[in-house]
Amino acid sequence: MIALPTPYSWHDQNVIRKGMMEEETITRESEEEEVKWSEFDEHFSKWERFTYCDRGTEEGKKEIQRVVSQALEDIWIENTENEAERLNYWLFALYCSPSDKEARTKIAELVGNRIRKVIETDWIDSRK
Repeated sequence: MIALPTPYSWHDQNVIRKGMMEEETITRESEEEEVKWSEFDEHFSKWERFTYCDRGTEEGKKEIQRVVSQALEDIWIENTENEAERLNYWLFALYCSPSDKEARTKIAELVGNRIRKVIETDWIDSRK
């Protein structure tokens, strides 16, 4: 077999091949990661729907108590990005003005993000 001249040296060609293989690996890993989080999104949507439907049952109440307690504990103990201060601020705003839509939205976002993280942790642990 005759090697055709290329603008790249043998070393450069191997580096290019290796880079392409690494890129394929990164692409495959990112696709797997995307599938994983897509599965979680589906799991979380089902959890929300079923838990909301079961909120009047004893089992539903226990699940809500567990998850919301953990979410609030995480907000006040971890206090990342000053979540506790923000939650306190918006709770006070809602206390002063019960019809404050922005306060309701901000509280729902803060608590909702933490609820999602609690369910995410449960989901990841269940996959091990």
